[in-house]
Amino acid sequence: MLKALETSELPTPYARWLDADGTWFGRPSLIMRRVPGECDYHVLRGTRPLAWRRDLAERLCDLLAAVHAVDWRRLRIGDVLPDPGMAAAAYELDRWETVLRRDQLEDYPELELALGWLRATVPPGSRTVLVHGDFKPGNVLLEDGRVTALLDWELAHLGDPLEDLGWVTQPLRAREHTIARAWSNEDLIARYEHTTGAQVDRASLAWWTAFAAFKTAVMQVSGLRSFLDGRSEEPFRPTRAVLGTLLDAVGGRRC
Repeated sequence: MLKALETSELPTPYARWLDADGTWFGRPSLIMRRVPGECDYHVLRGTRPLAWRRDLAERLCDLLAAVHAVDWRRLRIGDVLPDPGMAAAAYELDRWETVLRRDQLEDYPELELALGWLRATVPPGSRTVLVHGDFKPGNVLLEDGRVTALLDWELAHLGDPLEDLGWVTQPLRAREHTIARAWSNEDLIARYEHTTGAQVDRASLAWWTAFAAFKTAVMQVSGLRSFLDGRSEEPFRPTRAVLGTLLDAVGGRRC
């Protein structure tokens, strides 16, 4: 992915060396070109002047639109990543349910309820784009207010652009992507529509927002499995905040 994106206009780091099986470094490793800049997950809620933060929020939204505008066919990304076409939602739901079944150590009724709702309400796809999968300020490097790199492409795939929009507008990410009384989810969506010229289907976006909470919960399930397997140093498990947000998104609290 990184090698393909070297010829795009996106600010991605250049990959220099891959140790895929850990022969040289003891665990799988990727060497990339060093890029200047700092990472700040909550830069939009920081102490910089409001006008500066609002401008950055707009540019981050434009960067997400630029990801979706990448000509993935010209870059031959479709040679290594499948194009789910109009079935992107069902495809991603299948993929993350597979991860859940592989990694879960106990039953989570909230996830089962959410899965039922998500399966029953799968929206049709809109168009196929390059999806980042974890777009956030915490995956961006900034130097003097300039974006120098968009990082963490391990979840990138071909799919529906609403997947990324659902990820950034989910309540769990509000602290990262919104500015109180200055930059709301609606502001972000309006900016995205203006930049791309594409209308955002709000009903489909609501599904992808719920899916984002489900995906977050599955990541936490996998985090616990990774800790017990000795592959990570910190145990995770689905938190009340994540499960509560998921239940709200699928109407589970009213069941």
